[in-house]
Amino acid sequence: MTLRMISQVGLAALALCIASCSSDLIRNPNVERWCGPTPCDWKVEGEVERVGTWHPNDYAVSLVSDDAALIQENATVDYRDTDCFDFAMVAKIDRGVDVYLELDFLADGTVEFSQRLPVSDWERRTFRVTAPDWYSKVRFIIRKDGPGLAILAEITAKMSRYQCSAPAIELLGRPAGALCNGTEQCAEALSCKGGSCGGCDSDQSCENGQVCGLQDIEGVSYYMCIDAASTPLGAACDSHQQCETGLCLSGACSECASDEDCEDGTSCSYPRAKALDNGLWPKLCAVGQSSRQTGAACTENLDCQSGSCEGFELRCEPYVDCTGSATPCIPHCRPKLQLGTCR
Repeated sequence: MTLRMISQVGLAALALCIASCSSDLIRNPNVERWCGPTPCDWKVEGEVERVGTWHPNDYAVSLVSDDAALIQENATVDYRDTDCFDFAMVAKIDRGVDVYLELDFLADGTVEFSQRLPVSDWERRTFRVTAPDWYSKVRFIIRKDGPGLAILAEITAKMSRYQCSAPAIELLGRPAGALCNGTEQCAEALSCKGGSCGGCDSDQSCENGQVCGLQDIEGVSYYMCIDAASTPLGAACDSHQQCETGLCLSGACSECASDEDCEDGTSCSYPRAKALDNGLWPKLCAVGQSSRQTGAACTENLDCQSGSCEGFELRCEPYVDCTGSATPCIPHCRPKLQLGTCR
């Protein structure tokens, strides 16, 4: 990868960071845009209506029925973006009226956080919520439970620039690939192994001929039962038994561990492109020695007798990591290796 390519990736990641870190997590937070009888971007349950506020040219949404609710899902935010939410609300809520802000992490219908909103006469209320240590997407819910006047003029949620002091919300039912501290956090039939929810916790939990192997699927690593010797060269691994080559080295299925494993006096080494990142890399024989035959895996043209390595690719996929959020968001590069083939 050239410096120019790396620079372009960095700029792309920075642009992504700026877009995601500066924007509201809630769309149409001032409920000023309406799509017919309901506010745009919000799913409505029960009966709501557009009403005025303290200002003649300003509007808000009134939760009319006893079971009225405003619901909005953010499917892009996750634990890498922030672990702390800043909320702000401007509302008219009479004494004795029950209105709740609720958060449904994973957007699976289970509410993990619920807080009753205080009495308010258009005061701006702010508060902070500590997100779970792992989550993927979140559904915001403002729900009325019972009769009374409840009018909302502003509902904002942002990634906090500060640390939350309260304990993190507990999130159970985590899917495969989710970070975990114990099996009780994982969805039914999943186990917590190696810090991630997966489909097995040992070889004994798999069928005959299978092993509990580490898999990297779409950039997410977790354990699952797989056929023994089925993981290809260069892929993520946790044991020799899962690799086609019979050798798992530094987390990747490799061709050799030392020069003694190579034929014709060739040496065993990492591809030279490894210097560009610290991701998972396999060790190969005869790297850069123009001796690998047609059909063999390769990482550059100099690996092959033919001088042609087709299909090798090293991508730097930008993503934003705002975890901790005491400092500005920092763009990171997730390496993605695809071995080529000598032609």
